[in-house]
Amino acid sequence: MDTILKLLGLPSPGVLLGVVAAILISGVIGTGTGAYLGYQWERRSHAAAVLAAQNEAIDQANRDADAAVALAVEQAKREADARVRAAGVRRKGEIDATAKARPECARDADSQRLLLDAIDLANGTQADPSTMSDAVRPTSQPSK
Repeated sequence: MDTILKLLGLPSPGVLLGVVAAILISGVIGTGTGAYLGYQWERRSHAAAVLAAQNEAIDQANRDADAAVALAVEQAKREADARVRAAGVRRKGEIDATAKARPECARDADSQRLLLDAIDLANGTQADPSTMSDAVRPTSQPSK
């Protein structure tokens, strides 16, 4: 076999086997390196996509929080304005009532009770409107 290799101008079988082994080893190393670099490239690409999605989610959450805060501030402002207006109207009513108060029209306890009973009767909150109140009911039994 050595003679055939010498006729063809090829090196000895050991050198030929070494060259084939070197080619196979470099192919395996090249394939492994390529696979490793491809995996790393994919990981970086995936990590960049995940990072972009997370940043977008954070930005959206911040925009939502800002909108919620603005809405809460607006509602609180409207409620505070309404409370101020109601307090102003109440104060005006109290001032008007004080200015127009007439002591001669004040109610005594009996007239106040009668007024409240009439209001209860009109609202349907009185227990039994067909009965007489205790103030009208006689305290003793008639004699025989």
